[in-house]
Amino acid sequence: LCLLVFQSGLWWSTVLAKREELNRALHDFQPDRLAAMTEDDISAYLEGDIGVRNEAKLRACIANARVLKESRVNLADLFAEAFPEELLCPCAEALPRTTTETDTLARRLRALEFQRLGPVVVCAVAQAAGYIRLETHTLNRRGRSRLALPG
Repeated sequence: LCLLVFQSGLWWSTVLAKREELNRALHDFQPDRLAAMTEDDISAYLEGDIGVRNEAKLRACIANARVLKESRVNLADLFAEAFPEELLCPCAEALPRTTTETDTLARRLRALEFQRLGPVVVCAVAQAAGYIRLETHTLNRRGRSRLALPG
């Protein structure tokens, strides 16, 4: 989630190029360690020359880690509840930016006090986790077309 928060408004290549720096600076993205970051830690990060130095995004990652730690919410369960069935798309152009499910889940996350996890970010997570995916057609041994899901 931290990478998605930092990616907002940037090219993915920028964030991916700084992933290792972010990983080290943000304690391997471990929620308990991230939630424990202090104002001194935040200042040191922002004054350094590594990672993506955006205070609002950094504070959102820390706040989200604190929500995870304090509420003991299970994000995997929330996504599974929001997507009781996979949403299959016939082609990459049909992959949505948001859905009714991602809108609803984003509102639920906001109510839990998560930050910067709007419907577009939630949809990206849903796609990465396979709740929203492409249909792919393959041929079986007899040459007939059948529907197969990746992964």
